[in-house]
Amino acid sequence: MSGIFGFIGRKNAFDEIKVGLENLSHRGQESWGIVCRQRDGSFSEARGAGSIMQGLPGEHLYGSIGIGQVRYPTSSEANQRNSQPIAGTFKKDKIAIVHNGHIPGYKTMMQKLGGLFQTETDTEVILHMIARAEGGDLLEKLERTLNSLGRESAFSIIILHEGMLYAARDPFGFRPLSIARRGEDDDYDWAIASETCAFHGKFEWVTDVEPGTIAVLDGNNISTVAYASP
Repeated sequence: MSGIFGFIGRKNAFDEIKVGLENLSHRGQESWGIVCRQRDGSFSEARGAGSIMQGLPGEHLYGSIGIGQVRYPTSSEANQRNSQPIAGTFKKDKIAIVHNGHIPGYKTMMQKLGGLFQTETDTEVILHMIARAEGGDLLEKLERTLNSLGRESAFSIIILHEGMLYAARDPFGFRPLSIARRGEDDDYDWAIASETCAFHGKFEWVTDVEPGTIAVLDGNNISTVAYASP
C-alpha cells in the first residue's frame, strides 16, 4: 500500500505534491519522494526515510509538473534507497515513475533483464521494461509493457516524461487512480492521485482512470488509450 500523486499546471508542482502526499501519509510512512521537471528538462528531487509528516529537510523544488509517492513497501526493504519516484533516461530525455501495487515475479524479471538496478523494487523493473519494449514512442512502449506484466499484477502508475503525465491502472482495477482539476475557461491545473482525499478540497474530481487504460495529461487536455480488458 502506497500513496501516489502527480501535478501539472501553472502553480509550483513541489508545493502541490507535498500537500497531496501529506494527505496520503496514512498510506505510507516508510519513505517519501518528489521529482519535479525544470524548464530545461532536467529533474530536481527530494526524498527521505520515514513519514513525510516529519517535515522536509530543507529542500524546495521548482517546476510546473512533477510526481511523488509515500511508500509502504509490499516488496523490497524499507529504506531511502528504495524510495520513489524512480528516475532514469528515455531516448535522451528524463523519465520518472511512481507505482502503487505489486508485480508478482518481479525478481525473476529483474534477473532476466540484467543490467544495473538502482533499487530492489518492482517499480524499477517496470521502468527497465519500458525502455526495452518495442514501439515508436513512450505510449506504445508503455502499452506493451503493461500487457506483459501478467494478469495477477495489481498496479496504478504515474509517469513523468517530456512535460506530460501518463497515468495507468491494471486491467482489473485493483488499485484506484483518480484525476481532478481546478480553474476555469480551459485554464486548469491538473492532479492525479491514488485517493481523492489527496485533492485537499482545492481540486474538483473529474474522473477515475478506467481499468486497463492509460490517461495522458499534457496540461490542457486528457486523452485515453485502452491497452487491455479484464
